[in-house]
Amino acid sequence: MLDLGRKFGVRDDRGVIIDLRLSGQDIADLVECSRPKASESLKKLVAEGIVEREGHRFIIDPKKIETSVRS
Repeated sequence: MLDLGRKFGVRDDRGVIIDLRLSGQDIADLVECSRPKASESLKKLVAEGIVEREGHRFIIDPKKIETSVRS
């Protein structure tokens, strides 16, 4: 998600908005894992408040993602 944010994101007061129509399989292909694993991981990020979904958009907080990766 950080890479997508850096390449395609637009910063606003909520974080970085990634406005791409990505399917679960698209995300899985990008991170080289299975679709179920990608969906499970994304649901966890949403539940932890690291990623928000707004329609087909993702809103990420890069600082929260970096903190999550380090722990």
